[in-house]
Amino acid sequence: MSRIAKENERYLARVKASMDRERMHQLERQQEREAAKQLRQNERNEAREMRNDQRNFEKQQRDERNMKITQSNERYSDMWIATTGLSVSQVISLTLRGGDAGHLLNRLELRVYNRSSKTSEDINLINFMKMLHEKSLPNLQVSQRGQVTIDDIVIPARVYFFIKYHWMLSTGQTQPYSLNNENISPSSVAITTKSED
Repeated sequence: MSRIAKENERYLARVKASMDRERMHQLERQQEREAAKQLRQNERNEAREMRNDQRNFEKQQRDERNMKITQSNERYSDMWIATTGLSVSQVISLTLRGGDAGHLLNRLELRVYNRSSKTSEDINLINFMKMLHEKSLPNLQVSQRGQVTIDDIVIPARVYFFIKYHWMLSTGQTQPYSLNNENISPSSVAITTKSED
């Protein structure tokens, strides 16, 4: 082999080695970039999972709090209707027709939540009825906590609808509920048994 051919071979070997090193360097850089990209993606995924876990935890806490408030509202409503609710008809009559309220003033109260002061407080039932009368017993939306809001006052929905029903009953706007079965039409009751032919 001639000297020029040997030099060409050495040159080609150096170029090939240089190209191989460059290719290896490019491959290493590509792997580093992909590893860094994967690390960033993993960090983003972990952060997203942490945010989702935090949101789920907060939602669970809200749901538990709402459930406790709903249960508390239901217990209070049952207790209030069974005790103070017995006097609602008298208070409505007093509010609509006037009269002596001396024996009723001190003992009839309704526990409400005041949004503006962020406290629970007892309000006089007669004053509350007068406020409802001024507002013409508005149709109110029930929150998921089982409450209705009038201005800044939050009360259990069952208490409000109990009062509203008795108010409408006293003013003749509705008929009392009938508990007999004669008023139920056969088409409103689902057929659960098959008749024999």
